Amino acid sequence: MMNSQNDKEGSGHVKAAVIGGIFALLAACVGGAFLLLNTMVNNGVIVFGASNPSVPPTATASQYQEPTSNSPSIQPTTAQVSTQSSNTSAQNSTPLRDQKNTPIVGTGVLEQGTYSDGMASISASEINSHLNIQRFRLEENPDGCGIAFMDADKIWFGSSVKTNLTINDVVVGTINAPTGKHGYMFNATVHSGDKVCVSYFEPSGFQIVFGPDIYYHYDSYCYRGNC
Repeated sequence: MMNSQNDKEGSGHVKAAVIGGIFALLAACVGGAFLLLNTMVNNGVIVFGASNPSVPPTATASQYQEPTSNSPSIQPTTAQVSTQSSNTSAQNSTPLRDQKNTPIVGTGVLEQGTYSDGMASISASEINSHLNIQRFRLEENPDGCGIAFMDADKIWFGSSVKTNLTINDVVVGTINAPTGKHGYMFNATVHSGDKVCVSYFEPSGFQIVFGPDIYYHYDSYCYRGNC
């Protein structure tokens, strides 16, 4: 009887040890699985709530638009007759009419210039093939100032009153009397980026024109009915 009882007790201890071992193995497996899952989340291998985290969202039309010609941008306050370029050559077109010297009409770069009869036979439609100039006028520059976007060594200047011509806020010349509608041509150096102004003007206006095609416009000005 004692041996039978001892055998039962030994068998019970073995079963308990086996069951305990199974539970311990299961606990180790579950713990290892949770540890692996936590490591993958921390390393970004698994991201909850993102369908495809490696691909950024595509910009929609409302988020991004290509710049258009109407987009606001920093531009010179001028009548830009020509297509703007970073640095247009100072080379001027050849005069189309005889140029005569003016009397002394001012000081500095406006002391003495040249003029023509303005009767070169270029029509209003033909002049549109020669638009490589920049022009400052009262209509487009009500404060009398503009920013050059091309280089030049001559300017076409006209004013209805005595006034100063300034470049970068420095007076470079004074015209002592009205120039008439056609105005005069003067030797004056302008660089791209210069601030060009007249200090005083009346409603009858002023104009400063320069650029490679300047003589096409100056020498046909009266022919086109502007004088």
